[in-house]
Amino acid sequence: YPLCALAVSDERPVSTQSTWDATLQEEISADDLFLMTCYNSIVNGFRSATLAGPLCDEPMQNAAFIIEEVTLARWKDEIYGPDPYGPFSGQVMSTLRDAYREAFLACAPRLVQPMYKVNLQVSSGVIGRIATVVSRRRGRILSEMMVEGTDRFEIQAKLPVVGRSR
Repeated sequence: YPLCALAVSDERPVSTQSTWDATLQEEISADDLFLMTCYNSIVNGFRSATLAGPLCDEPMQNAAFIIEEVTLARWKDEIYGPDPYGPFSGQVMSTLRDAYREAFLACAPRLVQPMYKVNLQVSSGVIGRIATVVSRRRGRILSEMMVEGTDRFEIQAKLPVVGRSR
């Protein structure tokens, strides 16, 4: 799952449970159902945008979108007749997905280099040489721990996928 956050600014909290769960527990009003549908569409648009980002359909990481204001008005069938625009939730979801992508592109995004996470067990005499090799390959050492009762160290490091040796 992408490491992203969605912040929805709203004075009235909307339940995060699904519409079906809420209807099984109690009767809900048409306005609450409308708000829950809109909330679910906002979240699903966010998930859709972050699972396939705008650059190479890559998952987005470390991105946050803040919706500062939302104005919603339910379609009034008794005044305007039946809704000519069809299912509302799909329209909100696709519109917000495009809005999230445009906002992401406006902030100068960049692709992240894929990295392998490697675990190495080495003797204490070669730790310096291992650190040199990892840094020469544009990697970094995450942790070094001595294995108790031996002269070995367990090293966790990250190495770029492109610069790997065969």
